[in-house]
Amino acid sequence: MIQPIDYFLVAWFVLVAISTIWVGVDQFRHNPEPAVMKWGFFFNTQRPHESLEDLTPAVIEQIHYAHRTLAQAG
Repeated sequence: MIQPIDYFLVAWFVLVAISTIWVGVDQFRHNPEPAVMKWGFFFNTQRPHESLEDLTPAVIEQIHYAHRTLAQAG
């Protein structure tokens, strides 16, 4: 014999499944992370910086490692 609690449990599991699917779909559709990552990449590597004599951080890093390599070799 089916008890009323069984209907409650089935409804509970169905709602949990729907909720889990909704959260997963929403996470992929409305995730701001790609836009933030693009901005962060530009800001940290490609943007000319006044305190770096209007060079980009990526260029300064290349100069730093080239100088370091020359200092170790010589």
